[in-house]
Amino acid sequence: MNRALAYTLSLINGALAVVFILAGAILGAGMIGGLGGLIIGAAGGFLIAASVCGALALLTLIERHLAVLAAASGSNLRAAADQQKTQPTPTRVEPSL
Repeated sequence: MNRALAYTLSLINGALAVVFILAGAILGAGMIGGLGGLIIGAAGGFLIAASVCGALALLTLIERHLAVLAAASGSNLRAAADQQKTQPTPTRVEPSL
């Protein structure tokens, strides 16, 4: 379930970035006017999108790396447990006097 939520968040994150850029362009064109306002607004929207969506992208990337590490760690632990089951347990021999 967590992986599905992280994947959904990464999809929404991309769409949110586009919304930020388009909203910045529209606001810039409306406030300043003309092509210059459109470009400045799009640049401002890009900066906001890079900040907000970049942080979310970083969090989803960390989650994916942690999932890979957890899967690898779990398989290594299982392999070590299986290997330990197949090896005979050593017996302790006390020195004689």
